[in-house]
Amino acid sequence: MKIKDIVQTVTFICCLIMIPVFGLACYLYAQTDLDLSMLLDKSFGVMVGVFSGSATLATAYIASLLFNDWRDQQKHQNALEFAKIALDSKKKFIINFNQLFDTLIEKEVLLEKGVKISDQEVTSLVNNGYEVFLMFHSLSDDLLNFLYVSDSNYRLDILLVEYDEDVNSFFNELNTLITTEKEASKQLLTLKKLTCKTYSDLPNKIRLKLIDVILKPLKLES
Repeated sequence: MKIKDIVQTVTFICCLIMIPVFGLACYLYAQTDLDLSMLLDKSFGVMVGVFSGSATLATAYIASLLFNDWRDQQKHQNALEFAKIALDSKKKFIINFNQLFDTLIEKEVLLEKGVKISDQEVTSLVNNGYEVFLMFHSLSDDLLNFLYVSDSNYRLDILLVEYDEDVNSFFNELNTLITTEKEASKQLLTLKKLTCKTYSDLPNKIRLKLIDVILKPLKLES
């Protein structure tokens, strides 16, 4: 029910109560020796007193509704703002992860053709990987902030544990490009592990999960 409708309903009830209150006051004062003018005066006084008290309680009730309505609107607005931050982090992570993944595929194809990867290229890959790794943890922090302000019951800890394992596994494997022997066959084996379906599906899994975590609760999904 809208606040306007509640105000009208409360006002109507207060006015409706006054009729039996006035009638009861008149009845009780009629049992005394008061003349008609005094009887009406005192009865009106009782009615006004009851109406004033009822109006005070009604005002407090309406004020509490207005406050709760404002609080809900503010909470929703805060959730929208933190959702935008989280979605921006998701977009940044997915774009950079996919770019890194495409580069790994390119290097894998080159190795299969017999073209070696230089130390500089390996270092660049690992450094890019570390930056993307930090983007994922930034996304995790933004998701936690969103769920905090939105009072969501979603078990983000389960989501993060699931993807933490895949992300950590991916970047740990990527780091082995530096520590592994510089034989093309071993580098190729590492790249094949990095470009497997488990990791290639990771961005899309995160994207789909955020539809349930953010977009659907806020009714933003298309």
